[in-house]
Amino acid sequence: MNTKILFCLGGIIIFEGFGERLKECLKNAGYTNKMAIEELGLSQNAITNYIKGRLPKTQILYQLSHICDVSIEYLLTGNDTNMQLDEQTKLLLKFYNKLDKQNKKLAVHELKYMYEKQELKKED
Repeated sequence: MNTKILFCLGGIIIFEGFGERLKECLKNAGYTNKMAIEELGLSQNAITNYIKGRLPKTQILYQLSHICDVSIEYLLTGNDTNMQLDEQTKLLLKFYNKLDKQNKKLAVHELKYMYEKQELKKED
């Protein structure tokens, strides 16, 4: 994907597709706009501007990428050179991201157990 900057004026940068990606990533991570606003301490105007494509300050961009569990690169460009995931892995991450903290720990524990069991079978 060849992302282009639509315009930059007075420090406001608009990336093509940024707002749509942000909206989709928030949804995939189980966040509504209201939830994101509350968690990050943003105003309604701020999140609306970001979804319209306005680029947030670096700290907010970092926080958005963190709650969405995607890279900043992905939010900005739609590309993620560090991760190319198959559909099954994306689905697994989607469900994992919707779990609360306690269930995330349980899921990791269960996956680790399944992996260790698989490795033991290989040794036999």
